[in-house]
Amino acid sequence: IKGEKIERSLKTQSQLYEALNKSNARSWLYSLMELVKFMGFRGAVILLDQFEAILPHTASEVNYTTAKRNDVYELLRQLIDDLDFFRNILIVIAGNSDIVENEFQGLQSYQALWLRIQPGFIQHNHLNLYADMIDADTMFKNLCDSGELKEISDKLQQLGLKELVARQNPMLDEAYIRNFRDLIADKAWI
Repeated sequence: IKGEKIERSLKTQSQLYEALNKSNARSWLYSLMELVKFMGFRGAVILLDQFEAILPHTASEVNYTTAKRNDVYELLRQLIDDLDFFRNILIVIAGNSDIVENEFQGLQSYQALWLRIQPGFIQHNHLNLYADMIDADTMFKNLCDSGELKEISDKLQQLGLKELVARQNPMLDEAYIRNFRDLIADKAWI
């Protein structure tokens, strides 16, 4: 799937006359998911990393105004409200703690979104992998402590990703636990 413009004849054939914009983006995403399932896939994963780039003090190439940042927050709120329509899709948003802790520009600044995700943010003694927000460092530590990281490694090898696993062997040593986000950043090029 490529995000390229299509020729006029293909627009006519597919009946995709309307341009993608923020008012129809959710409908297009829903349609894309139906197409993905029609193609025989189980679903799709959308990964958004460095979400803190929408904050004004980051060194991002794009500077978000308050209105643009609120548009992003509103889109997330709408996605949460439309969960019944979005089956077979997982949206993972990763960012540093500033995106949550910053009351004036972070998620807390958009009350409608914050009210929906705040209950999942409260961390209890146990890790709830189905909560709206989880602490990835805690999840990684739990994987190492329980030995499940080895199971994930074995599964990757079984799937034919031996090169990926070979490069990650040093992290299988439980004494070599480091920040989960840094680990992902180091391996992202793979």
